[in-house]
Amino acid sequence: MRDRLDVALVAPVVAPLRRATPYGNHVVISDLGRELSRRGHAVTVYCARGSDPIEGVTLHEIDVAPEVRGAFSLLEPQRRPIAAMRDAFERLFTAVRSAGHDVVSQHAFDAEAIDAAEGLRVLHTLHLPPIVPRVVRAARATRDALATVSVAMQRAWLDAGVATIVAPNGVPDREVPRASNGSRSSRGASRPKRARRPGSGSRGAPASRHWWSASPTTARTTTNPCGRCSERRRSALP
Repeated sequence: MRDRLDVALVAPVVAPLRRATPYGNHVVISDLGRELSRRGHAVTVYCARGSDPIEGVTLHEIDVAPEVRGAFSLLEPQRRPIAAMRDAFERLFTAVRSAGHDVVSQHAFDAEAIDAAEGLRVLHTLHLPPIVPRVVRAARATRDALATVSVAMQRAWLDAGVATIVAPNGVPDREVPRASNGSRSSRGASRPKRARRPGSGSRGAPASRHWWSASPTTARTTTNPCGRCSERRRSALP
């Protein structure tokens, strides 16, 4: 297993990263990138043009159209797709694929980001509840790994037919022991297995909360359950 990885962090492109910001996922990306770099990982953050530098991190800035700036899905859950948003994420993930990173941590709450990352060794972190129909549909359809930031959020997404792991915001200041599915982790929350889509092969979820420490040759993505799986999966939650 490699101890040092080449990690890509993908930020929302609706606003540039700022040192002082009201956007929680921007704070997570900046803190995560800085800490992973301090631990010796190579970190590249993909973000909107005009972002503030992050200590120890390489920024890859993407030009975005004016109509993308400020187009937060939280504010317009029912908005129609923005062609420029899809174009921005397609260009972003073209650059990600060209760079050949070991792992990708994706934090944009946009269906376009989930779609454009398909097939990469990626973990999508869903920072919001399932309140945007297009994002819910993309999360149900993807074969890539998904995470939420709390057990409460995990339950909400499971009710929407999407199984996730829980990856609390931030990087712990100590190593978290690996926990097998169904056992209690050091934080006291059990981590259920990802459900299988009927008729598909089983693909394992990341074995540790330290997903970035997984070997790039053994890390695997997972399938999402269909809506019918939700009731069967409830019993596995804490």
